[in-house]
Amino acid sequence: MNPRLRYLLSVFVGIGVSVIAFMLMSGLHPTFGQLSVVGLTPAIVSGLIGGAVVAAIAPGNRVALAVGAGCLLSVVLLAFLLRNGFSHGPRPVLLWYWPAWLPLLFAIGGFLSRKVGRAV
Repeated sequence: MNPRLRYLLSVFVGIGVSVIAFMLMSGLHPTFGQLSVVGLTPAIVSGLIGGAVVAAIAPGNRVALAVGAGCLLSVVLLAFLLRNGFSHGPRPVLLWYWPAWLPLLFAIGGFLSRKVGRAV
């Protein structure tokens, strides 16, 4: 397979798997839908899984590509959250704008699985 297509495939498949993991994990327990530290669990798990998938499929630059995919997903989700401006209420910023954590989580997932895709 063409390496350029494999880079694109790894980004889109990683983001897709991350979104599916988030949706599946959010429905497991009612506390995952709350604005709390426990509510970040689906985002953390989906970010790690998405970064691992990106790094497993990519032909090279695995961690950098995982960070790029995390940034791409984070920008899209933050644009959706910020379409009406910043929240001025008494909400905790690090919990309310949780997509800002995705590049770091994708990087950790990519780093942990960087040697898995070498056999592919």
